[in-house]
Amino acid sequence: MKNYVESCAGCQISQGKRCPVGGMIPLGETWVINHYGGPEGYLGWMALQPRFHKLRLADLENDEASDLGPFLRDVESDLSDYWSERFPDDDLERVYVTYFFESVLNTPQPSPYHLHVHIIPRPVSLDPLLREHTDRMVGREFPSTINAWKVPSITMLSAFPERYRKRNESYEELMKWLRSRIVPRR
Repeated sequence: MKNYVESCAGCQISQGKRCPVGGMIPLGETWVINHYGGPEGYLGWMALQPRFHKLRLADLENDEASDLGPFLRDVESDLSDYWSERFPDDDLERVYVTYFFESVLNTPQPSPYHLHVHIIPRPVSLDPLLREHTDRMVGREFPSTINAWKVPSITMLSAFPERYRKRNESYEELMKWLRSRIVPRR
């Protein structure tokens, strides 16, 4: 069901009635992508959302569901290409795809916001901020691992790379670059 909720920030963005920094890019008839505007965001952290109001993945119509995979693949590929071109000294090691949506459990209830999938790039330079050492001994070395759940909190650290911090001009540059890649492909 194609539903629009006037008080929903996601609906306002997906229908072009609210403009996030850098704008929004329609992906066919079913999805849009924009730069994530939350306080923990940083350059390249994207929000992929259906054009119409949905609260869960299970609510997606067949065309929305079947378009999701190809759009995720394309955005990940485009972000990797952008990073290779713009930051050749700091390749993307991973691109995380996640969907939280815990705000619906807040009390009092915030204004409505619909389903959005986070696409979060992780360049190599963030590894030291995310790396944790385990307390188990394996051989003679303490193994370490990347704790991706720390990504939202690292943007507040002084060691977070300045070039990836939230700046309108860098968001606008990335969105312009993505528009040149995504739109011709559709």
